[in-house]
Amino acid sequence: MLGSTAAAALDRQLYERSAGLPPAVEEDLRVLEERLAATGGSVSAAALEHVGVPRALQEVIGSRVHELPRPAVAIVRAAAVLAVPGTRSCSPG
Repeated sequence: MLGSTAAAALDRQLYERSAGLPPAVEEDLRVLEERLAATGGSVSAAALEHVGVPRALQEVIGSRVHELPRPAVAIVRAAAVLAVPGTRSCSPG
């Protein structure tokens, strides 16, 4: 069981990673649980940092990007390497 400080840190990390989208939170927790079961680690915000992007989310994002017009795909690929989140003000339209 997590203490309140650890639970709050994990909660913040999950929210930041998922932008509050429940399916993304569920995938993160599922992958975290699988990794921790395999390694014997404990649940924590630090452990979540090493999980990476769950495969199911990669597939959904990939299929959505594939449907975009070519110029939009180029923008998405360029934005994917940025170290800072984008904003609506930098998106076209």
